[in-house]
Amino acid sequence: MILLILIAAYPSAAATSVFPESYSTTQSWSNSAGAASAAQDSWYYCNPWDFSWCYDYYWGYYWWYYPYYYSYYYPTDEVQTTRTVELRVETNPPGIAPVNGRGTYIQGSVASFSLPSLIIPFGANQRYVFSYWSGDFSGAMPSGSLTMDSAKTVVANYELQCYLKVSVDPPGIVAAVRDGWYSSGESAAVAAVPQLVSGSQGVRYVFQHWTIDSVPVSGNSVEVVMDVPHTVVAHYKVQYLLTVSSEYGIVQGGGWYDAGSSATFSVTTPVETSYGTRQIFERWTGDSQSSSPTAVVTMDSPRTVRAVWRTDSTVLYATIALGIVGAFLLGIGLTTIAITRMHRAKPIPETPVKHIETVEAAPKKLKTAPKREKVKPPPKTESPESSPQA
Repeated sequence: MILLILIAAYPSAAATSVFPESYSTTQSWSNSAGAASAAQDSWYYCNPWDFSWCYDYYWGYYWWYYPYYYSYYYPTDEVQTTRTVELRVETNPPGIAPVNGRGTYIQGSVASFSLPSLIIPFGANQRYVFSYWSGDFSGAMPSGSLTMDSAKTVVANYELQCYLKVSVDPPGIVAAVRDGWYSSGESAAVAAVPQLVSGSQGVRYVFQHWTIDSVPVSGNSVEVVMDVPHTVVAHYKVQYLLTVSSEYGIVQGGGWYDAGSSATFSVTTPVETSYGTRQIFERWTGDSQSSSPTAVVTMDSPRTVRAVWRTDSTVLYATIALGIVGAFLLGIGLTTIAITRMHRAKPIPETPVKHIETVEAAPKKLKTAPKREKVKPPPKTESPESSPQA
């Protein structure tokens, strides 16, 4: 009886004194042939100098165990553990966009990462645009992958862009040039625009100046540093054509005028067209009804005016009347002269002369012709023989 008690108690005493090393279920074993095993649901207490036999503690009792299956089993120093490493995916500037792929990966595995958004709005007329990767990965594609042999960090770099708005006033005259997005700090050159642009009939546009953010600048081309969003406007003024026409005279005032301005036009009058006939200005027609040779019109659109004339023949009629009167008077005069000459040309009958009177010689210069004395004819006789001249 005493012997049985000692035998039953010996394994516990032997295990605590002779076999001080213990191995749990997480301890790996290997034999000389390379086979491996592990203890399950029990503890093994082995001789540190001879691993050919062990005691097994099972349900409160120590049982002697001899792990010999064609070869000896020996414990190894390797413990089966899993090591993980971290992948950090960041943005520059920090936190401006969500990223995919950050987290913990098993060492040696391949980790993939990407950007769900390449353009991030930022305020009015500003945005962030993905540019490139840096850190433990380089490239310009929005996604990539890495072998996680150690902890890694990749950075998605975004660049700030500002919008340049180029427009024309009035709209639609010419196309906007260099309108669009520019990297922050980039210099944007806006090319020159046409100095003169033709519009519809009688309308044209003349370039005045540029404005940058409503501030006028000189020159026909501008350069803008895109540190912030900018608005550039090419300003044109509208001009309308005034057409002045006339059949007679010399017109003035026709040409191009700024919209809303007042245009003065005129025509010379009267105009001599032929002898005794002239043209007199009467009124304007078209966009002016003025009866004055000089008039004014507001140029709020293309304008056309034309002079209306009337013929004045007063001088001609007066000349004709004077001619008629002169001809009449001339006729009377000629008639009178003719009658007078006829009387002078009639023959005077000869009369006998009783005596001859001595007549004094007339002076050389006489203002009037001397009166001619009437000579009485001699008395009639019955026969010519009784005449004294016979």
